Amino acid sequence: YKIGTAVLTHESGKDVGEDDGQFKVDTYFAHVVLDGDTIVDVYIDVAQNTVKFDATGALTSFSAAGGKGTKKELGDDYNMATYANAVQEWYKQMESLEEWIEGKTLQEFLDMPVFQRDDAHPSVPDVEDLKSSVTITVENYQEVVKMAVENAVEVKDVVSVGTKSITS
Repeated sequence: YKIGTAVLTHESGKDVGEDDGQFKVDTYFAHVVLDGDTIVDVYIDVAQNTVKFDATGALTSFSAAGGKGTKKELGDDYNMATYANAVQEWYKQMESLEEWIEGKTLQEFLDMPVFQRDDAHPSVPDVEDLKSSVTITVENYQEVVKMAVENAVEVKDVVSVGTKSITS
């Protein structure tokens, strides 16, 4: 077996205008366990954190207690199904995607048919097994899983790995 982990971070910002300015950090996490070229265990999560500030530079949205947690940590409290009219919460969609990935090679995951639902969702799975359970865009998850596979190292007698992330 081989195990690989990866972290991918995207940063973006918006200057103050009529609305507060903001700095956003999206950090994607993945681990994989490979048996040959086959992914036998995969874990994917993402932390999305935003700090807002006004024209004086004062923070207007920031928690002294730390971040809000990853999407998996938030579970139902992420509220994607409530506010985004999604088929189900993000963590449930990710569980479906992870289950679909397991048993496949990295190339099969990267070659997964996708379609562009809108500008914010350029790579939604167009796979019959996922159409009713996964409506999220997957390009960043493909990228971080690819990084984890590329980082994989040989180990013995391992079939799964635990991963935990805390945002603070």
